[in-house]
Amino acid sequence: MDHGNRGETALNAGNYADAISHYNKAIAASPEGATYYLKRSIAHQRLLHYDAALHDAENAVNLATKRAKREMIAQGQLRRGIALYYHEKYGDAAYCIGLARELDEKEKSAAMWEDKAKLKLMDLAEDDVRRAVSVVKVPEFKAAEAGVEEKAKHATTTPASAPGSTEDTDPLPPAPTSSIQTQTPLAKIRHDWYQNNTHVYLNIMAKGVPKDKATIDISSHSVYINFPTSAASSYDFTLDPLFAPIDASASTFRVLSTKLEIVLQKQAAGQKWGALEGSATATSNEDNHDSTEAKDPARVANLSSGPKPPAASLPSPYVSRPGSNAPKNWDNIANTSLKAARAADNKSNDKDSKSSDSKTKPSSAADLDDDDEDGDDVNKFFKHLFKNADPDTRKAMVKSYTESGGTALSTNWEDVRKKKVEISPPEGLEAKEWEY
Repeated sequence: MDHGNRGETALNAGNYADAISHYNKAIAASPEGATYYLKRSIAHQRLLHYDAALHDAENAVNLATKRAKREMIAQGQLRRGIALYYHEKYGDAAYCIGLARELDEKEKSAAMWEDKAKLKLMDLAEDDVRRAVSVVKVPEFKAAEAGVEEKAKHATTTPASAPGSTEDTDPLPPAPTSSIQTQTPLAKIRHDWYQNNTHVYLNIMAKGVPKDKATIDISSHSVYINFPTSAASSYDFTLDPLFAPIDASASTFRVLSTKLEIVLQKQAAGQKWGALEGSATATSNEDNHDSTEAKDPARVANLSSGPKPPAASLPSPYVSRPGSNAPKNWDNIANTSLKAARAADNKSNDKDSKSSDSKTKPSSAADLDDDDEDGDDVNKFFKHLFKNADPDTRKAMVKSYTESGGTALSTNWEDVRKKKVEISPPEGLEAKEWEY
């Protein structure tokens, strides 16, 4: 495997220092390899080496322009704009990112970064030097500068100073080892989400996120998250576009000790999201959303969207409230649920018989097709199973479903009668206490 491929592997694995080392060797062997400069710029940016990131991005643009590689030019201008943004040169950043968008309109992150730069510009006075556009469309190729390389090497183990700080100040004392150890490694950071009728809840499961260095940008169609990690690298997470529009002004976020919690308020209350991220051509038609939900295997659902209750009126709420430790009469609960289910059947059958005498179905079909408006085929299957089960099976179904908060369903009464059925949320989700 050559150094270019090794650099790519290290970059994708989050080993940015190793990636830079391999790209250094790849560039030494192929000094005009625009791709190597572009990838090394990304690695430098993730390590907060903004000077080196800008240097490599400009060289990538220069080399890609000579070879008329449109996509490579667009990526180079984008990386150039991001580096300029972190240098607080917002006018230059907006200009370069605008060039990237002109070359590749489908680049999702370019629109988000352009919005970030424009927001910064809106807050600046007219005579602020950070508004100026001083860069040219195609920068000159520059050989590696000793100062830039030295700073990058030093910053590989010591994160670069924040934009706007002076270079000659004494380095800050290292952070306590305990605080570094509590931060989740980049490779182990994960996310999950769930929803209700009005909100979408996104959790980034990362410990020790620095509140003062985290960037969370929420707009009506996108979400961008960035924060440095313990390995002198950074975590980037972008959703652009979101599955559906949100009310950005009513959306919130919190940086907690164990995670980053983001609450997005839906513009259309009651709309089901089939995924966190949508597509530019997606419509808001409910049928399309239902289709997306059915086809998207990566969809992470709300805990409440798991197996539906086997009867129309299981005890509500299905999750036991804290403090309700009194013994329950599961025979009475199961019988009550069965009576409610049969009453619903009778009501539905009466309605069907009144609407059309010629369309009466056999009883078995009626059992399977009842309450069409209340659920899907899976829901009807569990209702049918519950109504035709023996008393012990019904008790097992109600007890397991109720005690587990809807995350488990058992038909074995001998098994569940001896112990409480624990809550077991799907992988990647976490159970939360009842709030009322």
